[in-house]
Amino acid sequence: GGGGGGGGGEEKSRCKTYSFALSLVFNVVLVVLAIVYIVLYYEEVRKGEGSNQSNFPLQDPVNPLLLSIKEYSTRYNATLYRNINGSATSTTNEAVVYKTFYLAGGAPIKPMHNFWKKMAGGVNVLEIKAVWPPNATRSRRSCPDSLFDLTGSSMLEGHDGCMTYPFKVVVLNSCTQPTKLHWHGLTPPEGLDGVPFVTAPPIQPGESRFFNFEQQAFPGSHFIHSHYGQQLAEGLAVPVFLKNTDWYIRDILGLPDDNHDVVALIEERFLYPDCAYSGHYLYRDSCWEVTHEGVTVPIKNSSFGIGLWYLNRKEEPVVVKNILPGSNVRIRIVNAGTEAPWNFTINENFPGISDFEILAVDGTDVKRGVTVSHLTVGVANRWDVLVQIPENPCANYVFTFKQMFHRLAVSFPALRHLVLKAGAPSCPNLPLDLPLVGNVTQLLKGDIKQFGVLDEIKSIVVLPQKQPDRFFQLADRCENTKWNLMAHFLDKNVHPW
Repeated sequence: GGGGGGGGGEEKSRCKTYSFALSLVFNVVLVVLAIVYIVLYYEEVRKGEGSNQSNFPLQDPVNPLLLSIKEYSTRYNATLYRNINGSATSTTNEAVVYKTFYLAGGAPIKPMHNFWKKMAGGVNVLEIKAVWPPNATRSRRSCPDSLFDLTGSSMLEGHDGCMTYPFKVVVLNSCTQPTKLHWHGLTPPEGLDGVPFVTAPPIQPGESRFFNFEQQAFPGSHFIHSHYGQQLAEGLAVPVFLKNTDWYIRDILGLPDDNHDVVALIEERFLYPDCAYSGHYLYRDSCWEVTHEGVTVPIKNSSFGIGLWYLNRKEEPVVVKNILPGSNVRIRIVNAGTEAPWNFTINENFPGISDFEILAVDGTDVKRGVTVSHLTVGVANRWDVLVQIPENPCANYVFTFKQMFHRLAVSFPALRHLVLKAGAPSCPNLPLDLPLVGNVTQLLKGDIKQFGVLDEIKSIVVLPQKQPDRFFQLADRCENTKWNLMAHFLDKNVHPW
């Protein structure tokens, strides 16, 4: 018995020794990883600061544009959203406010190539004018691509080619929390883009950052949005337009200038974004609300999905006035939301326009001639479309965005409307009876998803014919699979909500 006990004691001692050794190794590894992370982080900080300060002398001929990130609070329209959210039950009332972020322009020095501009539709955009070719003459070359070998590629006639756009923008963070901006669709140096604490530190409250880089790109529609916390879901996004040449705008599109572009900025948010994405687990302090009786209580789980839907930062119809009868209008659609695709369609209750032409997808021109009556605008998706306005001297032409999905089961999807009001200011105010809430049964008529248009559109860059250099075989190893992925997306009978 004594020997056995001694053996057991030796065993315990060995276990303790092994345990201590493993713990020591584990802690050493943690320390090494922490040191590596700190070294890499400060190396990225150094690169980021270098990118911010390079080529920024006082005599710089291209003066920077100053933008300020701000925040404000607005009221929740409980009456409207009680209908849309359907199954969401909440004690929330009209007095509840929620936070919204936005970018504000204010350039103390007049910029030469970077502009803060209010477009038709009432949305401010960041507009960039090319520095090459000189005097915005026509470019006929294709853009270089770091991911694919485009040697031997060519461009279709009737389009602007690759141009050089200078980004010289100072962003001041006037908010109470840090922020980080991502240039969606563009490729700035990594120190000026990406995820906070990975490629560069965030912009702290009261700090500014100089974004100074050149972009080789085709003219097109992009946007900036925050990569920090829930700020994108709280409205921190703005369209970025790389200007076309006057030749393309005037001779190809038939527009007098790009001041006649109409912007359609789609956004959807949650009333409680912290709660919607993480519930009570990570944001306990945020997930509270005040009842009608003034008592502070935890927000109910059923209220986490209460959504807000906007077109050009508005719930009511966006009306663009004084559209010239018989003219062309380019609509630039940007879905800056985080949750829902939308169906963009001609409202059949206002006849006169039967279709529109697709000009560009996600910032790249496509071959002309593809016309549709509606299309699907996915999350972060951008479409440029051309609308021909009839000769009718006084008329309203309505385009409707139909919400296709969000976290809740949607029985009454949100509707947002863009109204082109054609005619002189003296035209009478024609009645606009436009519902802000739809009905699923009515909206299911027709091919609302319109995925087939992706098979019709072709890029303006004609790639050379090459043989594939590798093959991939996808195998479905799930048992009792009831559906095929592609069939699921292409099946027109699949419920879009």
